[in-house]
Amino acid sequence: MSASASVVLEHPEGTLLIEESADGSRRVSVSAKDPSVYVAVAECTTRYPIDLIETILAVKGISYVCDEITREERPGYLQHVLWWTVRGHLDERELSGRRILDFGCGSGASTMILARLFAGAEFVGVDIDEPALGIAEARRRHYALGNVEFHRSPSALELPPGLGDFDVIMFSAVFEHLLPAERPVMIPKLWSVLRPGGVLLVGETPHRFTPIELHTTGGLPLINYLPAPVVLRIAKRFSPRIWPEATWEQLLRAGIRGGTEREFLRILRAAGYHDAVLRRPSGQNGVHDEFDLWYEISHVNELPGFKSKLRTAFRTLKRYTGISFTPYLAFAVEKAPQREG
Repeated sequence: MSASASVVLEHPEGTLLIEESADGSRRVSVSAKDPSVYVAVAECTTRYPIDLIETILAVKGISYVCDEITREERPGYLQHVLWWTVRGHLDERELSGRRILDFGCGSGASTMILARLFAGAEFVGVDIDEPALGIAEARRRHYALGNVEFHRSPSALELPPGLGDFDVIMFSAVFEHLLPAERPVMIPKLWSVLRPGGVLLVGETPHRFTPIELHTTGGLPLINYLPAPVVLRIAKRFSPRIWPEATWEQLLRAGIRGGTEREFLRILRAAGYHDAVLRRPSGQNGVHDEFDLWYEISHVNELPGFKSKLRTAFRTLKRYTGISFTPYLAFAVEKAPQREG
């Protein structure tokens, strides 16, 4: 195609203008019919073929089509987070030849990135959302990845049958989306398929008690300390991301309440698992503690000087209170190896 060629994709909420470039890339511009409709990313450049862009548009809609594309393709987005989450706790050599579960893989952006970063490992992506898995499978075909497969969970309280065991489980941007009744069911089930000596990595989950709720509402202050009915009213009134008919359960599913390390470990202990050991960063890649890890993950955004001061404040808080707090969680839990004899 010539550099001036373009394609328009129609959607009930707006249109996508896709302009072909001479180098084979495509510039995608989002135009919503209603200016009040929230659009996470209005413009992006991609190497995706038209049919894959169409698939993403059909599933994600006008609001998130470009966000979904850049999430996987732009190195400074999800790849940055995943690289630090993994390499802050594990050496790359620990992943070679290993079997890794990407639980809650959604549309497969995280699975694609991990499969590229750690090509010597085998990846299994699992999610309950069939349309999202359609995007994931289309991405796998686009990249022709032979070390990736996807499976659909039968329900929010089950794993697909016959998955087998894993050396590493990625629990990235998932903890917060499990409903309160689902967490004590699914976390032990995941632990049961983790091999002794294996590691479960939790990342991209907002802290339950962070002062500013960025994940779901986009920045409403102090709502993590308020009761659910009050939060629901405030979110619908003041957040452009929350639709007027939203229910509290829908906001919980969207991740509004986050989680904590203590909650995760408490769930495992309550299920009878006492072999979970919190594994802190130990200096690899210059990451000496959870505060260094949070800083490196968040440093890709803005205000690095301010975040450096926050890192010092978080360390001071732990030194005097024993409380480990970062706005977003990134931690590893190791399954103690079985004792011989």
